[in-house]
Amino acid sequence: MTDIVILGAGPAGAAVALGLRRLGYGVTLISEWRRFAALEGVSVRVLEALRSAGLQHALTDATVPSQRQVSWNGQQHAQNIEYLLDRPVFDRGLREDLRLAGVELIEGRVLTVLSSANGHRIEIDGREPLFAPFLVEARGRQAPAIAKGLRGPETVSLLNRWQGTPGETASAVESLEDGWAWMARRADGQCYWQWTVDVASAGLPGKAQLLDYCRQRRQGSKLATAFFAGVAEADLQLHARSSTAILSPQVCGDNWIRVGDAAMAVDPLSGNGIFQSLSSALQAPAVINTLLCKPERAALAQRFHQQRVEQLFLRFARIGR
Repeated sequence: MTDIVILGAGPAGAAVALGLRRLGYGVTLISEWRRFAALEGVSVRVLEALRSAGLQHALTDATVPSQRQVSWNGQQHAQNIEYLLDRPVFDRGLREDLRLAGVELIEGRVLTVLSSANGHRIEIDGREPLFAPFLVEARGRQAPAIAKGLRGPETVSLLNRWQGTPGETASAVESLEDGWAWMARRADGQCYWQWTVDVASAGLPGKAQLLDYCRQRRQGSKLATAFFAGVAEADLQLHARSSTAILSPQVCGDNWIRVGDAAMAVDPLSGNGIFQSLSSALQAPAVINTLLCKPERAALAQRFHQQRVEQLFLRFARIGR
């Protein structure tokens, strides 16, 4: 038995855990390690939000800013500074911040969650079941849906990653006829090209041909060709991820709450992923504290969280549109 269990150790889950620890709650966090290497571009605003949440060690890798090139609708310019976070390194930093804050961290895969008015039974692969009176769902898009909610057009982000030659850190974004692409180079030679497309109209080939198809599309882009400057693509890998905009129909109950992408998620174009996750997570400790300590205000707290999440979703959806 533990006071509060959080499922997911991404930025949203970690921010909620640290906020609850500052309020004096015992927190157990259950998470799996990320299955593939990824890179994420964040703004100064996101770095400041992460620091204010207490995630200092997670930011040790975000030291080198890069000027982002933009090619959008035929216009070329350099706009905004981007900090490139290596997500495996970032995730290890998150875990260190959690450890130092006294959060119990369980590395494992959640099999099932059985919830009732009395609490939650969490079954974990290879471990004894865990019981908690309160549950925080922060597993992102992988979190099981409660019921059918709002859902935008089906989009997919195809991430190509390979090892190139070391050089300068840089990032770029461009609009394409049938989508858009974000690309980045790290000083150690890691290269990333992520193409986001509408599934219904993209005419994508089968899985076996997808890697070659992405290479053809990349080589057909003048910006991408110049950006990667003919770098050899050693150990080329492909990861496909859904980037469909989703809004959960209910994000808070008497003894549970959903935060981050588990509550709402939008396409990468309309906002920074980490910033979106933090937007709902930073308010969650106050909501949870109200639910646990002032049950006479539970309806008000739930309504506040629901409305805040919906407003964030609609704001980002307008930007994306």
